[in-house]
Amino acid sequence: MGRKKKHEEHANHERWLVSYADFITLLFAFFVTMYASSRVDGQKMGYVMDSIQRAFGAIPLSEISAGGRSIMPGANVPASTQFRER
Repeated sequence: MGRKKKHEEHANHERWLVSYADFITLLFAFFVTMYASSRVDGQKMGYVMDSIQRAFGAIPLSEISAGGRSIMPGANVPASTQFRER
């Protein structure tokens, strides 16, 4: 009886595009991250860091460096009493 011939699958010559697109996307993300981290405002970063530390109940670094007084205006209330008042 007749043998069935296997259909030859056509070669996919564009398969490199998937890897290339992934590489370009990662490269774009890397440079966006590098650009974003190069434009840091020190004062705003300090505010963010203090508020995150207060939210988790830690002593903010600004209070340690300022001798117990915060360098942020209106932030001299200790973190432990801050949550009791609400």
